[in-house]
Amino acid sequence: MRIAFVTIRLYGGGAENSNLTIIRMLLSLGYTVDTFCSITSENSEDLKKELSIEYLDENGDSLFRKFQKPFLLRAYLKKGKYDLIIDGRTRPLFVKEFIFYQLIYKNQSRVFLVHSTKIEDYIQGTSILSKYLYLKHPLITVSKEIKKLIKEQYKEFNVNYIPNALPSLKAIDQSIEPFPIQGDYVLFFGRLVDNIKDISFMIKAFSESRLHKKGYKFVVLGSGPDEKLLKNLVESLNLNDSFIFISYVSDPFPYITNAKLSMMASVYEGMPMALIESLSVGCPVVTTDFKSGPSEIVETGKNGILVKEKTVGNFVQALVKMCEDEIFYQKCVEGSKISVEKFSFTSVSYQWDKFLKGI
Repeated sequence: MRIAFVTIRLYGGGAENSNLTIIRMLLSLGYTVDTFCSITSENSEDLKKELSIEYLDENGDSLFRKFQKPFLLRAYLKKGKYDLIIDGRTRPLFVKEFIFYQLIYKNQSRVFLVHSTKIEDYIQGTSILSKYLYLKHPLITVSKEIKKLIKEQYKEFNVNYIPNALPSLKAIDQSIEPFPIQGDYVLFFGRLVDNIKDISFMIKAFSESRLHKKGYKFVVLGSGPDEKLLKNLVESLNLNDSFIFISYVSDPFPYITNAKLSMMASVYEGMPMALIESLSVGCPVVTTDFKSGPSEIVETGKNGILVKEKTVGNFVQALVKMCEDEIFYQKCVEGSKISVEKFSFTSVSYQWDKFLKGI
């Protein structure tokens, strides 16, 4: 089977990393996969050596080039004679998707990915419009909760669930010597977008937990538009000495492996890889029960704590429990890796293979 994988970019966040892992899984299964990106990746040269990628903006990103991209993509798809298109883009605008439906993807078999509970970023709101675009083509969601939400709105749709997968073991085995952080720390890693990740909530909870008085630090690993806002909040709480901000790194695993625990408190996600990646290296998690993913990953007392009701007080209790109850903590450490075996590269690859052979 020849597959064309269409996406916007292959770097920057969870959905992008998920798309990249899917491409690698399909290649490992023996499928021929050509990838088409609207935007050049930061590590484009390395990816080009590994994968077959066509960056549609490589000769400039002028207004003309933006107008030209869909027609370039159409030419590539016609020339490649692909058996299937997998679309991993966000798709919020009906007019643009109508053009893709009628022109770019015309007469092509296709599958659409949905990476988030913010369904309107992937499926147009009105039933008539969305049915026109997606009724005849399978959708794949990365969590059971997203599948449930779509089926509630669009009962006739062919919706399938295949979770995000962990990257290959090679990425997880890397380390930094000597490790730059001394002592115990709790960790958040991800894009610094506070209205989605709610990092300020975790900062306030850490402050109220008084764990900094016992020598714990809070490491914030990532880049994003709200970095200054978060640093200002830390300064206003007089906690500069207890916080370490580290810019985006391509391999976060050394920081995850050495953390006491990692945390999330997002407003919404798809299938939060930060939780799965943490557990895969034996790092327990504390997370609120946001939509979607945590309830499918975290079981209190077995691999971390799932905070059912999102209040600062509840989150503080969870942090203190994990850091001060050593017996409870060790039980969570021991259960972490086994709890995410279902998200392994091999396990999820099998699910993709089974799905594609059934089309």
